Amino acid sequence: MLITNFASGELSPKLYGRIDLQQYYQGASRIKNFEIIPTGGIQRRCGTQRIVDLGHNSRIIPFIIDKNRVYVLEFSPYQLRIYLYTNGTVSLTQTITTVYQYLDDCKDIQYAQNYDTMVLVQRKYKPYELVFDFSLNSFTLTQMSFDFEPDVVLDDDFEFIQEATDGLPTGHSDTDYCIYQGLLYKYSTANNRWEVQGTEPETETGLFSTDGKYPGCVSFFNNRLWFASTNYARQKIWASCTPDNGGNRYRKFKTYKKFVTVNRQIKDADQHIFTADINTDLLSLEENGEYYSYLINCSQDF
Repeated sequence: MLITNFASGELSPKLYGRIDLQQYYQGASRIKNFEIIPTGGIQRRCGTQRIVDLGHNSRIIPFIIDKNRVYVLEFSPYQLRIYLYTNGTVSLTQTITTVYQYLDDCKDIQYAQNYDTMVLVQRKYKPYELVFDFSLNSFTLTQMSFDFEPDVVLDDDFEFIQEATDGLPTGHSDTDYCIYQGLLYKYSTANNRWEVQGTEPETETGLFSTDGKYPGCVSFFNNRLWFASTNYARQKIWASCTPDNGGNRYRKFKTYKKFVTVNRQIKDADQHIFTADINTDLLSLEENGEYYSYLINCSQDF
């Protein structure tokens, strides 16, 4: 039987008897010195050429901005060498000192690139950001800094919540609530003051910047920067804020949460819970004596 489609690539020996699978007729036991093209065919692989002698063991990572800016990053202990590939030739353009002490540390680096920016993570080191400067035609490697606030979880019926930034606002009634410096406040007309509600939530200001809390995985997805898998929380995931109103969303990990529920007289089976984040980039607005806050990332839980 003539086979012209190899889209499934090389198949495991465990599938040699699975003639009931479509992949059986689109694969091979071994494909050597050929490349699979997207349409399913194969073509001879290109040859390789030694272009530079590294002289020592290292880790190679690609950094591709566009077809005219193709860089190769060579990581070795305490050193990053950057090569530029143009017109079939490779040249060393820059050398940067790094914090990665051992070759094994370099091999464990996880990275994610978003156009001219690459984020580097390793569980033994703080996250670093490699940025290409088009005006200087060079790279800069800097340690990342982040903006954190403790979590505020509201699981009751609230008409509106104010978010204070420069201080507690003016209270009007016993139904007024606000969030300030990561704490939930309720206004008391009897005492003429704002009073903290509940216990102070845990603050993760040391996240990503203290030993044991450095992320081991990174990715860009849905306009957010995602971190995961610290030594203290191997299965936990963190996502940066969105949308971006200040150009720094990849550094903002504020996690205010608001749960808006319907009247509790409704049966539990019919109750819908809506979850949204308070947009920390916009202040509370006043209109006709009423205060409003912008909510983002609204979702409905069933």
